[in-house]
Amino acid sequence: MIKRAIFNFSGGSPVFRISKPGIDVDLAGDDDLLMDERGLYAQVVQTGILVRTVFGSTVDMTFSIVDLGYKPYLIIWPINDDDAIVRPGIMKRYGSSNQIFYLLRQDSNTSVTVRFASSSIAKGLYYQVLRLKRL
Repeated sequence: MIKRAIFNFSGGSPVFRISKPGIDVDLAGDDDLLMDERGLYAQVVQTGILVRTVFGSTVDMTFSIVDLGYKPYLIIWPINDDDAIVRPGIMKRYGSSNQIFYLLRQDSNTSVTVRFASSSIAKGLYYQVLRLKRL
């Protein structure tokens, strides 16, 4: 069995590391660690825009992302009807609440599906794919 995690919070230097699937955490290099207590920052490895093609009904749309060998972190912002990128969630518009979209599922390392609600005014979404890296 491969050792994939170290959690040691005793002593003066706590250790918290998780490796990619199939990689021994004790032998893992920088690119093989998903989390590392020595300092993490997010590295943007892909950005893109998904343009909505169906309006007036609920629609699921799938887009492809770069294969990092694991399911990466995603940041997704909707693009509203005036082409502005806005924060995700519930948006008040014309006196009512419209759900813009929500992440339906991350199907695999390379595929993400989102759902646009029928009442949504979003024209699409802007996304970033992030990899955590060590300082």
